[in-house]
Amino acid sequence: MRYAISTSPQRCTWDWLIDVWRKADEIELFESGWTFDHFYPLFGDSTEDCLEGWISLTLSCKKQKEYAGEFS
Repeated sequence: MRYAISTSPQRCTWDWLIDVWRKADEIELFESGWTFDHFYPLFGDSTEDCLEGWISLTLSCKKQKEYAGEFS
Protein backbone atom coordinates (compact mmCIF):
# COMPACT_ATOMS: atom_id res chain seq x y z
CA MET A 1 0.00 0.00 0.00
CA ARG A 2 1.24 3.52 -0.81
CA TYR A 3 0.45 6.70 1.08
CA ALA A 4 0.49 10.31 -0.08
CA ILE A 5 -0.53 13.70 1.22
CA SER A 6 -2.97 15.98 -0.57
CA THR A 7 -3.22 19.66 0.22
CA SER A 8 -5.82 22.14 -0.92
CA PRO A 9 -4.20 25.47 -1.81
CA GLN A 10 -7.25 27.51 -0.87
CA ARG A 11 -7.77 29.53 2.30
CA CYS A 12 -4.10 29.18 3.23
CA THR A 13 -0.80 31.00 2.91
CA TRP A 14 2.41 30.00 1.15
CA ASP A 15 4.15 29.69 4.52
CA TRP A 16 1.50 27.31 5.84
CA LEU A 17 1.58 25.17 2.69
CA ILE A 18 5.38 24.94 2.69
CA ASP A 19 5.35 24.04 6.39
CA VAL A 20 2.83 21.21 5.83
CA TRP A 21 4.84 19.76 2.93
CA ARG A 22 8.11 19.95 4.86
CA LYS A 23 6.59 18.16 7.84
CA ALA A 24 5.06 15.50 5.60
CA ASP A 25 8.43 15.04 3.92
CA GLU A 26 9.88 14.04 7.30
CA ILE A 27 7.35 11.20 7.59
CA GLU A 28 8.69 8.20 5.69
CA LEU A 29 5.20 6.78 5.23
CA PHE A 30 4.35 9.38 2.57
CA GLU A 31 5.84 8.66 -0.85
CA SER A 32 4.30 11.61 -2.70
CA GLY A 33 2.40 14.85 -2.37
CA TRP A 34 -0.51 16.21 -4.40
CA THR A 35 -2.40 19.46 -4.88
CA PHE A 36 -5.20 20.55 -7.19
CA ASP A 37 -4.88 22.67 -10.33
CA HIS A 38 -7.94 24.92 -10.06
CA PHE A 39 -7.78 28.70 -10.35
CA TYR A 40 -10.70 29.30 -7.99
CA PRO A 41 -11.65 27.78 -4.62
CA LEU A 42 -13.64 24.56 -4.94
CA PHE A 43 -16.03 25.53 -2.16
CA GLY A 44 -17.00 28.62 -0.21
CA ASP A 45 -16.50 32.20 -1.36
CA SER A 46 -15.00 32.25 -4.86
CA THR A 47 -13.17 35.50 -4.06
CA GLU A 48 -11.10 33.94 -1.27
CA ASP A 49 -7.42 33.22 -1.76
CA CYS A 50 -6.56 30.20 -3.87
CA LEU A 51 -2.91 29.57 -4.66
CA GLU A 52 -2.30 28.67 -8.30
CA GLY A 53 -1.76 24.94 -8.83
CA TRP A 54 1.38 24.86 -10.96
CA ILE A 55 3.13 27.34 -8.71
CA SER A 56 2.01 25.31 -5.70
CA LEU A 57 3.59 22.29 -7.35
CA THR A 58 6.98 24.02 -7.19
CA LEU A 59 6.83 23.14 -3.51
CA SER A 60 8.13 19.76 -4.64
CA CYS A 61 11.46 21.50 -5.21
CA LYS A 62 11.64 22.09 -1.47
CA LYS A 63 10.96 18.44 -0.68
CA GLN A 64 13.44 15.59 -0.32
CA LYS A 65 11.12 13.08 -1.93
CA GLU A 66 11.10 12.97 -5.68
CA TYR A 67 7.43 12.77 -6.59
CA ALA A 68 4.71 15.39 -6.51
CA GLY A 69 1.73 16.02 -8.77
CA GLU A 70 -1.60 17.69 -9.39
CA PHE A 71 -5.10 16.36 -9.71
CA SER A 72 -8.29 17.89 -11.09
